[in-house]
Amino acid sequence: MRTSLLACLACVGLAVFAAVAEEPAAPKAPSPQLVARTTLVMKDLESQNYSRILDQMHHATTDTAAENAADRRSIAAALQLLSTRFGKLEGYELAQARDACVCVSLSMASDEYWAKDAETDHGAVVAFTTRHAKMHAGIVRITETNRGRDWIRSIEIGVPPTVPGANDQMTRIARELIERMHTVTRKPKDPNAPPKPD
Repeated sequence: MRTSLLACLACVGLAVFAAVAEEPAAPKAPSPQLVARTTLVMKDLESQNYSRILDQMHHATTDTAAENAADRRSIAAALQLLSTRFGKLEGYELAQARDACVCVSLSMASDEYWAKDAETDHGAVVAFTTRHAKMHAGIVRITETNRGRDWIRSIEIGVPPTVPGANDQMTRIARELIERMHTVTRKPKDPNAPPKPD
């Protein structure tokens, strides 16, 4: 499995623990155009149109077509699993981006790639409170990037820390996500490959 995907997977687990503990920096105020764009992303989450969301997620310009396809498969699988665990998205409303969230964070590029991000490349954050069939209180945060190739830097999905058992619940979900993302990007065994020596 390639480095950027491993970093993405590690980021998923880490976000669960870091999201509540760290006070986020003051985000830029989103423009009305960004609010409109993120609302369309929420509609796609509601209808489970993950392909259209993935088309808007930024990925490194150095990615090969195969690497990008692997990232798309893993994030689509993660979004599907989150939909299963949370239940169908039944409603959403704009919220304050600074609201605390115990969440997983999904992005196409690796931590190393984003670490090179200049301050001017950091976009605004739009947050929504959500209601799901199984999880009645949720949060979705969508962060933009100004890097110039597609606009979604990351999508964070989780619950407010006030939800009973929020940390344990999201930690279990994060572990499931990591396993699912590994599974969909694992290369099948070559039936013609020679057997490994004992």
